[in-house]
Amino acid sequence: MATVGGGLDIPIGERLGAFVEGRYQTNFTEGDSMNFGSFRAGIRINR
Repeated sequence: MATVGGGLDIPIGERLGAFVEGRYQTNFTEGDSMNFGSFRAGIRINR
């Protein structure tokens, strides 16, 4: 199995921020190979 990913954390203000990240995973198996990709985004609020 191998996974590669990366992301950004973007400050919007003193207490607010946004994030985006992506990942790609591949599984090495006999016969069929399984590959997955995902993407996440959201808002971060600090207290």
